[in-house]
Amino acid sequence: MDVPPCKPSVISDDWVLKGFHLHVHRLELAMRPGHRPGMIVFKRVFSSPSTQDVQAAEEVVRKNCLADPAIRAKWRETIDKAINYLSGYNGELKDLANGRMGELTFLKRALPCLE
Repeated sequence: MDVPPCKPSVISDDWVLKGFHLHVHRLELAMRPGHRPGMIVFKRVFSSPSTQDVQAAEEVVRKNCLADPAIRAKWRETIDKAINYLSGYNGELKDLANGRMGELTFLKRALPCLE
């Protein structure tokens, strides 16, 4: 059974490396803030998916998820939980976790700009 396309990955240590990421059509798609207000960019988490598969997954997220204010609100809640989780991270990649918290903060600010 497929995971719903708008459900973020469970918050765990892999958020240190991957940041905010979704499971879409059996691939993991990382979502990042862009360099302009309200800009969202997508990156494949693993190198194996084809460019076409990544573009198809991005289209699903843009049409079915980013367009929905309720989903964006849930994502902002998830981001808050992830920031809280990462603030207590004391592993080998603590510096990366700190940077990821900043990235998540910018992503959270970008989501309401899509309204």
